[in-house]
Amino acid sequence: MIVTVIVERHPIDLSAFEGRADKYAGHLTGLLPLLETMPDKFVFVCSLAESLLSVQLLTDPEGSGRPVQETALRSEQATVGLFRVTDAGFAGQTDPVRVRILDTTLAVPAKRNHAATQGKWQDAFWWSRIARDGGAADLLAHFAVDRLRDTGDGSRSSEFSYQWVTILQNAWLRGPGSQAGEVNSLSTVSEVGGREGQRVTDRLIRPPMEVFDALAVQNGEQFNRLLADALTQHRKFFGTARWRNDPIGFLSVPLLALACWAHDLGLPVDVESDYIPRHFIENPDWATELAATSTQP
Repeated sequence: MIVTVIVERHPIDLSAFEGRADKYAGHLTGLLPLLETMPDKFVFVCSLAESLLSVQLLTDPEGSGRPVQETALRSEQATVGLFRVTDAGFAGQTDPVRVRILDTTLAVPAKRNHAATQGKWQDAFWWSRIARDGGAADLLAHFAVDRLRDTGDGSRSSEFSYQWVTILQNAWLRGPGSQAGEVNSLSTVSEVGGREGQRVTDRLIRPPMEVFDALAVQNGEQFNRLLADALTQHRKFFGTARWRNDPIGFLSVPLLALACWAHDLGLPVDVESDYIPRHFIENPDWATELAATSTQP
């Protein structure tokens, strides 16, 4: 008998977000055209789109409504767009890159971008799995990891972060099974951020790695157990007074992506949570169908 495990979302002060979706949507609409002259605004577009999505999910936790799906598609297109523009900049392209974000097509200058970090690469890759965007995954899988090490602003991340990117790139290019057991060799000791950095690593970064490994070995029982554990860790982190009303914690993009990936590989996903909206998991064509019904610019 299949038993569905439910991981409840942490308590949120809903009154604090009344009218917030309209406010975020207005800001996002105003920011998008600026990318044509100021591609450095990508980081704000990506952040704002995900914040808008998180707030919309408070009233549509399954993600079945069109407004939520449109914002999710914007998140995917903007985050991947950042790397399309950056990749073209590295290649020395002189013509602008045409970036479609829902009903808008922008001509963005090809340019290296400080925001194209390993963390943002992971966001883009996870979104490519949620949207089932194979072309985006191909681009990201061939994006040199050394580019993520030097984004031009002097920032750095822990070494395991870059190794994790390499594992995900190989998983896409060669199949997840080719990377079975690889995360076991990662020493996830945070080299930045001190104790808080390690807490973030232990609660939010290492658990998805373990979930991925269960996916890689095609162990459905282990996958669901570790997915539930990872969602619980997410809940514990964002359930604190400091974090509970931060929209970044209303959704787990990595765990949603892994659930989508597992579903597409034929693994049953027997865990439910508002952190991983069910519609995106069970409807792999959602982004294609939405793009087809959007107004072509």
